[in-house]
Amino acid sequence: MACALLAVPAAGLVLWAEPPGDVLVELGRIDPLWVTAAAALELASCASYVVAFRWLFQPVSHRSAGKLAWLGLGAAAVLPGGNVAGLATSCLLLHRRGVPTRRLMVRSSVLLLLINAVCVAGTAAAGALLLLGIAAGPHDVLRAGLPILVSGTLAALVAAVPWTVRSSGGRAPAPLASLADAATQAGHMLRRPDRRLIATAGYPLLDMAALWAAGAATGHPVSIAALVVAYNIGYLASIIPVPAGVGVLDGGLAAALIVYGASPAAAVAAVLVYHALALWIPALCGLVASARLA
Repeated sequence: MACALLAVPAAGLVLWAEPPGDVLVELGRIDPLWVTAAAALELASCASYVVAFRWLFQPVSHRSAGKLAWLGLGAAAVLPGGNVAGLATSCLLLHRRGVPTRRLMVRSSVLLLLINAVCVAGTAAAGALLLLGIAAGPHDVLRAGLPILVSGTLAALVAAVPWTVRSSGGRAPAPLASLADAATQAGHMLRRPDRRLIATAGYPLLDMAALWAAGAATGHPVSIAALVVAYNIGYLASIIPVPAGVGVLDGGLAAALIVYGASPAAAVAAVLVYHALALWIPALCGLVASARLA
């Protein structure tokens, strides 16, 4: 009930941004070829996650890890918490198969850190392009410069975790110690990149590309730099615990796209198309994986 109440104002924001009639007009003009491209990009994003999951959770067999990864993607699409909920679902099943808790905590944290490192770096780079006037979009300090500052602060905080744990003399709580190990491992992987590391970048970047393609389907694509910043800001709304992010994710992404230059009707239409794909593609694939896992 509380989650539903939280979703109401966010859904109202989507309707407030532009009258439903105008949004329906945009949806009626949508280009099916671009929608198909968005669906293909979303599927490729999910496949990239599966590759990264299988790599990081060795020595679990690729077949089993692949099924668990798809199942986790389906859980992430429909459960509150997104990627965290999806990883928790996969790790719970791995734990039942005998994988130690500590290894699961560290490896899942490594995966999340690598994925979010791409988002943070992408936000900083896109913000810099906007601030310097190289890319189309807003060039003011608030919308272009603040994302750079926030991204740099987040990166510094994560980098400081291993040093903090070492300084504690072994008195750090177990979750913080696991995060420190994960940050150390992730840093090592970034300094000595493996070609499979591309998959951890492909997951968020292809998802952003799917949103861009959904915007192109309306005939009003946002500049790539502006979209990257808007995507990462908009996804902050998913911290509100609403199943499938219904209402809150739509509201967050639509509002962010509007702030970064999209027209209201086109932004809402693009987000509705994108969210439908981002929900149903992993959910259906996860359902198939669940049936095959049984």
